Amino acid sequence: MNKFIYLALSLVSLLSFASCKDDDEKEDNKVEIPEEVSSLDYATLYELGLNYPLGSVSLIDLGLSVKWASKNVGALDFYSNGSYFAWGETKTKDEYSLANSDFVYKSINELYDEGVIDNSGNLTFMYDAATAWNVLYRMPTAKEFSELKENCDFYNMTIVAGTGEKVTGFYVKSKINGNAIFLPVTGMKAFEKFYNSDSGQYWSSTACQEHSPGATGLYLFYAYYCQIYGEVSPFRRVLITPDIKADRYEGRTIRAVENK
Repeated sequence: MNKFIYLALSLVSLLSFASCKDDDEKEDNKVEIPEEVSSLDYATLYELGLNYPLGSVSLIDLGLSVKWASKNVGALDFYSNGSYFAWGETKTKDEYSLANSDFVYKSINELYDEGVIDNSGNLTFMYDAATAWNVLYRMPTAKEFSELKENCDFYNMTIVAGTGEKVTGFYVKSKINGNAIFLPVTGMKAFEKFYNSDSGQYWSSTACQEHSPGATGLYLFYAYYCQIYGEVSPFRRVLITPDIKADRYEGRTIRAVENK
């Protein structure tokens, strides 16, 4: 068994190396992706495409069907976690539980009849936390998360804030135009506790059809080994699942997209 795992990891490493070599041949001035970046190192941030103004939110064109926000909903900067929300709720709270969830027990038909979701299964604007934060934005759909996964490379990276605090997250670089965003590790909240602090967990606006108390989201996890679910991105291994099913009462962060 150990021999099989070793051979599998060796194959992934060889494929990653081959991909890297091909890219280098096509692009002589390719920027090397550092494992750690200082938030005050503006030259490096510029090269990485993370040079948008700190303290403000911008729309980043990744060459996809929608533009993505440069920071999380409620965040001060692009490397901050921001606010946590239960799915379909627009305000934060101290505890995320079944008892105080607005929609965990609602069926898909009930959500539609009450105007919570549209006929595509996505939250309407009144229940969208990103739109409540800024009318120019909305929560991404499950389809848009899949598009992000398919058209970007994901790298594990640590951002060093001006205070010296280190924030681990995922550098997401477009394969189409080279632009990038940073998704910090956020974990999730349930009841009064914080869970999965080594993962990035982001809500989509899409209700889960086959799991009635659930909704879909993006799950990112930095792993030192391969697992049978998700996919492994080039170079540093990041497991990416764009349609994780999660209970709606749980508190997760949101990375918004352009509301158009």
